[in-house]
This record gives sequence, structure tokens and C-alpha cells, in this order.
Amino acid sequence: MQLKCSTLAAVAFLALSVDARWHYSCTCHNGGSYIWRITSRTCDAYNDYIFQTWPDSQNSVRYDTPSGRARLPPFFGLLLSFEENIENNKIMSENLVPLTIIKGAGHEFIPLPRGENATVADFHSIRTKTTDSPTHFTSGFYKIVAGPARPAHYAFEETKYVLNGQIDILDEATGITHHLVPGDFAFFHVGSKVKFSTKSEGLAFYAVTRPVRVPHTNLQGREEDLKPRL
Repeated sequence: MQLKCSTLAAVAFLALSVDARWHYSCTCHNGGSYIWRITSRTCDAYNDYIFQTWPDSQNSVRYDTPSGRARLPPFFGLLLSFEENIENNKIMSENLVPLTIIKGAGHEFIPLPRGENATVADFHSIRTKTTDSPTHFTSGFYKIVAGPARPAHYAFEETKYVLNGQIDILDEATGITHHLVPGDFAFFHVGSKVKFSTKSEGLAFYAVTRPVRVPHTNLQGREEDLKPRL
């Protein structure tokens, strides 16, 4: 279901003026969107209801509670069902987020600290915007061969590192097609929208903040069964 911003404001105003137990607030959020909170002051039999609106032609409203239904104050005498976001109930703005690309990341020399024989070399970090709690963290391989472009719209974060071949990534936020080869790194933010393709074939390692989708058929059950020392 979609509501106009003005409609939501009117509902919140009525909730405030007709039933004094209820009030609302509106705060600015990333990408020019707004967070609306309708809540019961006494918290008697009701929870907080949080909505997000975007300044676009649709003024879409996404409902963000586990139940998938919104119960308004008693004087409305009704239940409203709101559209669930397809990707695991994520709230996603229509504002696309550009990728982060680092060419040749795997080819740069890594110096060791004096007197040490090992080191880490972090080169990219973010705070996750994936809203699952607890958040999944999944690793795997991405394989693509020549054929139709494969679209993806991200409701989670993903890091990709090309191992073999060549992978083209059209970033719809910028219109730029990135030609990735072994050693190249790409990071996909929540809100990134892309199309993958290749002129030959490509293989990449990835790590994502989502659950398993398609298990590697030849690696299932391959974790070493090691027991801790007592």
C-alpha cells in the first residue's frame, strides 16, 4: 500500500489531537527521506510504528515492524496492511548508491612492520546498513559466462574480488561500466543497482551481509570437523 506524505501527516495529526495517548515525530534521514514515528505515550497494548517516506512522485511508505500489519489508535477502528519490502523487509530508498571500485587492489605491495613476519592490510571498511539482527555474513564465489546481463538491486552489502577472467559491472547510479579483471575490487552498498555481464567468463570471491541463497554443491559439508582441545 502506498500513502501520500500529506495523508500520513494527517493520520499522525488526528492521532495526536483525538487520542491524547498517541503522538508522532518526523526526522530527516539519508538520501532526503523522512522517518515518521507514531507511538503510544503509555505503551499500553501498542508498539511504536515507524514509516519511511521519500520525496519522489510516489511518496512511497514502507512499514517497518515484524508483524507486517499496522494497528492505528482505537478511534480509527481498522487495520491497515502495508506492502512488505521484497528483500527481507529492508527499507530501501530509491536513491541509488554508487559502487566503490579499487582497481588492482590485489597487486599492490604490502610492507611488513619492522621485526614482524605477518600483517593485516585493511583497505576498505564501512558500518553496515543491513537491518537484519543479528546480521548474516556469507562468503562464496560468483561465476558468470557470456550471455544476458544479470541485474541486481542490493538490500545488503557485498564485497567482490575478481580471481579469474573478466567481469563487467554497469553501475546504474552513475551509468559507468566497470571492467574488472583479476586483482580488482568492488563494493556494493545498500541501495546499489547494477548489471553484471562478461564477454568471456569471470570468477570472483565475495562476502555479503545476507543468508545463504544457493549453496556450493561441491563444498557442502566440507568444513573440517575439528574439536577444541580440552
